[in-house]
Amino acid sequence: MRVVLAFFVTLFLSACGTTQLTPVQQGPAVSPLKEDYFQVRIPTHDGKELAATVYQPKLAPGETAPLVIATHGFGGFRAKRPMSIYGKTMITGEAALEAWKRGYWVVFYEQRGWGDSDDVVRMMDPEYEIKDVTTVIDWSLQHLPGVSKVDGEWAIGMIGESYGGGAQTIASFNEPRLKALVPVATWYDLNAMAPHGH
Repeated sequence: MRVVLAFFVTLFLSACGTTQLTPVQQGPAVSPLKEDYFQVRIPTHDGKELAATVYQPKLAPGETAPLVIATHGFGGFRAKRPMSIYGKTMITGEAALEAWKRGYWVVFYEQRGWGDSDDVVRMMDPEYEIKDVTTVIDWSLQHLPGVSKVDGEWAIGMIGESYGGGAQTIASFNEPRLKALVPVATWYDLNAMAPHGH
């Protein structure tokens, strides 16, 4: 019984670690990639780290795949694994995992101050939460082989509900690499969240 328990504890703990990726030369996959997922920490411009789960599609040598950046709503968290609460009960998680199953790269990150990410919540501050969208895109293009281009431009989209929808909408004003947005049930005005300054 102890051997079985030790096996499962070891298996569980091995799934909790993060993977350190080295930068890659962008272009089609050089060697085959299997469908997989792993945890990473993405450094930000101000020395903090964002927790993320990378969902890697199956790619043959020479193949590429579009990239989907996913993030959660206010008070939420990322889908750390395919069989997670967020991945099975929230539309953003379900859609992100479906994109992965259909052959897309997915980077599902936790915004600063939430889940396993560092720092505090700043309510869509352009110098922090919004810059973090660009940071996640930059990191992805530096570390994930085989991200697609269409007509010479990166094939990158973003999905998120509520708070995550607001992040992508605001980020899209300064981030030309975002080609598709899926803001789900998001607010359109931060003042609507606290009318009359309350």
